[in-house]
Amino acid sequence: LRLAAADKKLVSGFIAEVVLSPSATRLFSFIPVEALVRAEGVLGRVFTVDPDSGKVAGRTVTIAFLFGRFAAVSEGLEGTPLVVTDGASTLTDGQMVEIVR
Repeated sequence: LRLAAADKKLVSGFIAEVVLSPSATRLFSFIPVEALVRAEGVLGRVFTVDPDSGKVAGRTVTIAFLFGRFAAVSEGLEGTPLVVTDGASTLTDGQMVEIVR
């Protein structure tokens, strides 16, 4: 916490109003934890689906934090709308799948 220079002094016991603003905003993709095939530390592996070909591809993702039954992914899913949630542990790269919504 850094205070701007001011002509007033802070005195112990006084009350102040403070507005905190983050220096940067981060966006996360939330995926079910079941979609994680593997996780070690902050790195995880998921399978994504190409909606045109129906083929899956494994991707390494960065897990920012867990929130209930969801993992907040900060990197690795950019531009990927479809993540495999059921049966992901049995897949291999390039395998064809049927998309069920």
